[in-house]
Amino acid sequence: MLHHYRAVVRVYLKASIYTNGGEQLVTAAVIEAAATMSDPADLINRAIEALNNATVDLPAFSTLERLANHLRIQVHTQMYEQVAARLTADEWQRWMLC
Repeated sequence: MLHHYRAVVRVYLKASIYTNGGEQLVTAAVIEAAATMSDPADLINRAIEALNNATVDLPAFSTLERLANHLRIQVHTQMYEQVAARLTADEWQRWMLC
């Protein structure tokens, strides 16, 4: 019965389920936001905003939290590698001494 009510509510709200493209929406939104934000709460809020704008059901909070943290680490690692690649040997040496 619960599944029937969920389906009726989704039809009424014209919403889709998270498994139908929700993760791709969250991934795109979080990767874009992680370029300028660092706080996981901000990234999760951005993910919720993207899902809400696309009228997609929200998954469990833990799902969003895990995905946002994973993507944040990826983006920040990429940024670190880009900066490190631009350092000269002298700059690298001074940075390592700090």
